[in-house]
Amino acid sequence: MRTQTKNYKSKQTDKQMKKLGIALIAAAGLFASCAGNAPTATFKSGVDTLSYAAGVANTRGLRPYLDKISLHIQALKALLLYH
Repeated sequence: MRTQTKNYKSKQTDKQMKKLGIALIAAAGLFASCAGNAPTATFKSGVDTLSYAAGVANTRGLRPYLDKISLHIQALKALLLYH
């Protein structure tokens, strides 16, 4: 009886490993396909590079902030329309 249970668990583990392997291959393919479309920037000087890095650093978190502001504006519009 123990060998049957052990074989059953082994088969389950094999199936799980196969699923994990397929998922990893799919994820790797997805990341590889996205990398080719990434925009590239060419900089003529160190100042350009520094300016670009500063701009990227300053805009981190900008999208969530704008989304949050947008939600507040929508709430205010709804409040004004109903009162």
